[in-house]
Order: sequence, then structure tokens, then C-alpha cells
Amino acid sequence: MTELTNAARSGDIKAIFQLLDRGADINQTDDIQVTALIYSVVFGKRDVTDLLLSRGADPNIQQRDGSFPLMLAAGRGDADMVAKLLQHGADVNNEDCLGNTALHTCAAWGLETTAQLIAHAGANINTQNNRGETPLMIAAGALSAEVVELLLSLGASKYERNHIGQTVIEVAQLAPKKSCERTEELMGTILKALSGRREGRQ
Repeated sequence: MTELTNAARSGDIKAIFQLLDRGADINQTDDIQVTALIYSVVFGKRDVTDLLLSRGADPNIQQRDGSFPLMLAAGRGDADMVAKLLQHGADVNNEDCLGNTALHTCAAWGLETTAQLIAHAGANINTQNNRGETPLMIAAGALSAEVVELLLSLGASKYERNHIGQTVIEVAQLAPKKSCERTEELMGTILKALSGRREGRQ
């Protein structure tokens, strides 16, 4: 771990100022290919994130598994940090090593607010990962009714197929049944939305 990444992880603003003023490379990665900005996002250090972005940190550098600041902030459901990264040039269509975007991450965790921010920033809502899964498929498989409704309202396609030939309706029907009283209600809501809403594009 470098001095800068260590300071970012611990939230030591004073040390970060001093290191940058002495010429530290703001985008330098440590031995596991993580930047100071990634640490600040992962550990929720908003003041550090603000400082690093204001000093020119690259919001699109990926760590070893291909994940990147916008995806990590989205996965935490941190709408403020997502908005800040977008303001500083984060690529909404960046992909990790599995072909997943930040929107796939929002869909997987049922994070409607961050999904909306990313979608409205220009994300490709029909993008497919390495398994051919769209964010809509991911949301349906996770029984995330709110994200399914959001993506459909934005024109997400119901007719794409993943690499084993499944449509989003089939993905929803085969979704693992959660130990939750609302499972059947969620499933019904999703299938109704998928069956009844027209797409924004044909």
C-alpha cells in the first residue's frame, strides 16, 4: 500500500494534502492495483473522495477484478457519491472483467435511486454482460420489482436473450425463491410489469 492509498483508506485529509502538494501521483495504484480514489469510495470517505476528484483523480481506473469507483459507489447505494463521480467524468458504461456495468450492480442489489441516477446519466440500459444478461434480467432474477419497473419505464427491452437463450420473463420465473413473505407478491408484480408494459423502443 502506498502512502497516499493508506491515507485515503484511513481518511487522513491532512496527510493527503501534504502528499499531493509534494507531488504524489494521485492515480498511483498499490500492490493490489487499487487507487486512493477507489479506497475512498469503498470506505465511504466522502471528504477524501471530494478532495481527490477536485485534484484530478481519474474516476475510471479499474482495480484487478475490473471494478471501478462508480460501480463500487453504486453497490453501496451511495447516491451522493455516485452523483459526484458522474460530475467528474465517470463512464456510465464502464465494464468490469465480467462485462457488468454500474447499472448491473444497481439491478443486482435492488438499488432504485442509484440506478435512476446512472440511467439518466446516459447508461446503456440494454447492455449485456459476458453471460448475455441485461440489467433488466439481473433485476428480475433478484426479484427487485422497483428496479424492474424503473428500467421498463426507461424503455428496457424485454426481448433480449442471455447466452443460454432465456428471456427476462424466463429469468424471473426461474428466480430463486427467497425466504420472504413478500416473495410471491414481488414475483407477481414483476411478471405483471414484464407482461403488460410496452417498451419505449421496438
